[in-house]
Amino acid sequence: MKSLLLSDIFVRFGQGIGEIFVVLYALDVVGVSPATFGWLVGLAMATSIVIYIPVARVADRSGREPWVLLTYIFFALFPLLVALSKSPWLLAIAFVSMGLREIGEPPRKAMIVDLAREDRRSIDVGTYYVVRGLAVFPASLVGGALWRIAPSVTFFAAAAVAALGAAVFAATTLRRL
Repeated sequence: MKSLLLSDIFVRFGQGIGEIFVVLYALDVVGVSPATFGWLVGLAMATSIVIYIPVARVADRSGREPWVLLTYIFFALFPLLVALSKSPWLLAIAFVSMGLREIGEPPRKAMIVDLAREDRRSIDVGTYYVVRGLAVFPASLVGGALWRIAPSVTFFAAAAVAALGAAVFAATTLRRL
């Protein structure tokens, strides 16, 4: 569980660096309207809804780890695509990738429960989320400092940190398969 937690911390820290600045980037840098931004968020949510249950069923049959790695890759890809977006259409592609971040969430959550000790499952799962939350909460402060350098720096850093989390997961979890 420790390697999953470590990779999850990196991925979620990367998410936290850029997540709250996406709206500023979309409105102020790309120039979309607030209504268009709402549609983009809806596009991301629709993408998540469409893939969530079917992928969970496939992952239960085919193995969870590749799906978790794929979700971590999308966590790294989203801020990269945001930083590269100079038009609403490119931003739409980024928001589809935002929705695809959910592709491995059911398998990841199942892995957490499976890795928890049976007699202490609720304590282990709760501890996992408390540790992750405490480790990740300063990420938006880092993002704010990076935003002052340049908006794109925020998203490139977010992508790099999330990619590090995906690499940690691949190196520590997938090698055991």
